[in-house]
Amino acid sequence: MRPVRSNKRRVPQVLRRTGTQLDNLALVPASQLASLDEWQRRARSLPSGTTLLALPKNHPQLQAIGQCIARTQQQLGKRSLIATLHPSS
Repeated sequence: MRPVRSNKRRVPQVLRRTGTQLDNLALVPASQLASLDEWQRRARSLPSGTTLLALPKNHPQLQAIGQCIARTQQQLGKRSLIATLHPSS
């Protein structure tokens, strides 16, 4: 039986074009998708190449994952910014 290949690593063709460069990356939880325009505005205001991580304050596991992503980005010589989301009252 042949192993099944995952599409998770497949990059869309438009991003593989010569000269294509990603300016910024924003990682936000699904609960923030209603505010997507706001997060895009924040990401675009950051220096080019910065990763914006929006992490919920009351979720230690996601905080740890976000810290790991930020460390990895730093090791790659890239900037990252963590925005802490406070629980809505």
